[in-house]
Amino acid sequence: MAEISWGRLMPDKLNFKHDRYCQEDRLGFDQYIDVLADMIRAENFQTPFCFGLYGKWGSGKTSFMHLLEKKLQQNGGKPPYPITVWFNPWRYEKEEHLIIPFLKTIEQALKNQEKSTLPAKILGGIKKAGQAIHDAAAAIA
Repeated sequence: MAEISWGRLMPDKLNFKHDRYCQEDRLGFDQYIDVLADMIRAENFQTPFCFGLYGKWGSGKTSFMHLLEKKLQQNGGKPPYPITVWFNPWRYEKEEHLIIPFLKTIEQALKNQEKSTLPAKILGGIKKAGQAIHDAAAAIA
């Protein structure tokens, strides 16, 4: 078998990018993350709440969200207890009803919280919410 010379097939000028997020802020996001985290954890925070994060591929959106999640988890066990849910719609692009895997992802994130050390009252609410989401997904399917 002939040996392949990758240098001829893959010139050094190819620019491969990997979708890996950073563990510490190297992109100047901290000021925005701090404001968002403080706002979300505030006792008088009004829900529902939604924000959009837009940027080109590789601009740091995933890093921003992981850094925000990390910051939200650093609340010292005090309420509120934000639960982050990671959902990648591209994984389900062939699904007829995207809402079903979306609801199932939320349900699983809530189930994962049932194993945590949150107060019993909070865990009871999480369990009820998880069951309601399960029932909604089943009704749609």
